[in-house]
Amino acid sequence: MRKMLVAILVLASVATAQTTQPADGKLDFGAEALVFPPAQVVNGHGPRTAQLLGEAYRRNEPLEWRRVRLIADLGQVARSEGAPFLMDAMKDPSPAVRAEAARSAGMIAEPPPSLLAQLENLLGDQNASVRREAVLSAATL
Repeated sequence: MRKMLVAILVLASVATAQTTQPADGKLDFGAEALVFPPAQVVNGHGPRTAQLLGEAYRRNEPLEWRRVRLIADLGQVARSEGAPFLMDAMKDPSPAVRAEAARSAGMIAEPPPSLLAQLENLLGDQNASVRREAVLSAATL
């Protein structure tokens, strides 16, 4: 028992002898742990999100504002998997849905060529807001 107590005291004295205090009495943790890499924006939405929103649009919701909201959400997903649904929305009888489809098409990073062709068709639409959104999206892409 006495040997164990002596061993603990020796280890405790060795442990305290190895610690050092800064010269000015302040702690310095270094700057290397405080440097953060730049933030990277990552699209957290998957292809399934685009599919679900597109299928919800294709259910032919009778309320125009709901169709507009679904297409706006599809644009926020910004996935090329939503392009077929956006092309359907570009043929919608409502000008608000067509305008939102044009706006959403401009949010897709790598749109397929068929979506671009459908967007060009909206440049000759009867409604001015649809044409405006088509021009803005075409300029973005």
